[in-house]
Amino acid sequence: CNLPPASHSFRESTRRRVVIEGPLVLDEIRRDNLVHEMAHQWWGGLISWKNYRDVWITEGLAHYATLQYLRRALSPSRFHTLIAGQVRWAIRKSTRGPIAYGQRIANVTGDYDAYQAIVYSKSALVISMLRHMLGEEELHRRLQGALEKFRYRSVTGPQMSTYLAQGDPLLTRFFSQWLNQRRVPSVTFT
Repeated sequence: CNLPPASHSFRESTRRRVVIEGPLVLDEIRRDNLVHEMAHQWWGGLISWKNYRDVWITEGLAHYATLQYLRRALSPSRFHTLIAGQVRWAIRKSTRGPIAYGQRIANVTGDYDAYQAIVYSKSALVISMLRHMLGEEELHRRLQGALEKFRYRSVTGPQMSTYLAQGDPLLTRFFSQWLNQRRVPSVTFT
């Protein structure tokens, strides 16, 4: 590329800012991006979202898959640091809109980091919480069931959350609070 030195410097500094800062920067950007895009074979390939409010289905679940890969690939302390960063991004940007606003978060606010922090990171963290609530095997059973039930279809967020909740009123409320509200819900457990 024959760019003048000033443009090259701008490009390099912009690239470094994107690689170092941002809600989607996890551990190693190229590997993590590859894992995320491979997860789109299922979340985006086998099933997709119906409208802008439902984009969390593909992006959030692909990001969740990336986090699960990293949970196994990284040391526990490195993974904990990574998750803490995802939580900080999600909390910091949560006032920009709920997960269900989808692409509208970036369109209305002009804050693409907020869109990524909410639609990718926050929704992946919601699925991670669901894993803790249900257990890994049960969550994976439900996710595999969703892939079968909705195969080659565009799905709405309510259809996906209803399927994953499977009639459990606690999980129905859980999804409603996390997907449709700006604020981060208060969580207590015993």
